[in-house]
Amino acid sequence: MRRLGRRVAGVALIGGDLPSWLVQFNLATEGGDRCEMEWLIVAGGYLLGCVLPADWIVRRRTGHAPDELGDNPGGAGTWRLAGPRWAVPVILLDIAKGALPVAAAEAWGLRGGWLALAAVAPVAGHNWPLHRRFRGGRGLAPATGALLWLAWPQMLPAYALGVVAALAGRWVPLVGVVAFPIGLGAMLWARLPYDRMAAAGAVMMAVALRQLPWLWQRLRQRVGPPHAGQARPDRPRPPEARLRS
Repeated sequence: MRRLGRRVAGVALIGGDLPSWLVQFNLATEGGDRCEMEWLIVAGGYLLGCVLPADWIVRRRTGHAPDELGDNPGGAGTWRLAGPRWAVPVILLDIAKGALPVAAAEAWGLRGGWLALAAVAPVAGHNWPLHRRFRGGRGLAPATGALLWLAWPQMLPAYALGVVAALAGRWVPLVGVVAFPIGLGAMLWARLPYDRMAAAGAVMMAVALRQLPWLWQRLRQRVGPPHAGQARPDRPRPPEARLRS
């Protein structure tokens, strides 16, 4: 960190122009106690993201973990495996855990790179939880919480369009495919602070990065639409997996 600070200061001394959010990141690493609190917020955000309510609820309802049933431990997986009654609270909890670290970062006055780290941390914890050997959900719900906290006037209409597209296409990832570029474009149009846009872009990249293995697997398997009466190959269901009454 000190080397980074000296390099940033050196660029500034020779007349280089630095974005304000990068300068703020440098200043934030100078104080010892303050730096410890910043790392605590980031680490706490990651650990909070590792908490997967979908895993607990699906196990209670079916006796199996979501990945054992061929699904992901998120809101969409809970909807498919346990029904909307249980999926709605899962989605709300995942959204809340994405917003809380960003709220804590802003309350502590974090800017620049620290704000981006705090925003990405719960998404990273949800996508790559340590206790599940880095095999988690796809990060859309915690990313939604972080993005709405960062720029709700721009992201809320974008998400509305994404939900409409997902309902029309019957594919949940369409929410992010549509909402992310539209929301980021709206943030640019509104000329929001650079650190907020950088944090939003980092959150979107974390979600996109999580999709790469799944997209690669789909391309390799060349899975098409299932025929009538044929189960989806990526959604195996053991015969004993039934919802408990």
